[in-house]
Amino acid sequence: MDVSDDQANDRVEHILRRLEPLADLAKNWDIEISDLLSEFLETTLHYTGSFHSAASVVTRSANVYGKKVDALYATALSRVKQVAEDSR
Repeated sequence: MDVSDDQANDRVEHILRRLEPLADLAKNWDIEISDLLSEFLETTLHYTGSFHSAASVVTRSANVYGKKVDALYATALSRVKQVAEDSR
């Protein structure tokens, strides 16, 4: 896919906006990290972007993934506490 530098910059900015972690932990599950990383890779294969953009994509992906792990942990902990209380 051949894209101009401006088009590639626009796509990278779109990806970065989509990778903003959300305050609502449950809504972070709606962010498809792998799809966005694939789109970023496809965009940058034919475009020499900045290291800063690549670092931002990786950092934001990790942040969203971390939010997903936090949400899963909170849910699991809540269920364990609930089972413990129910068994008393």
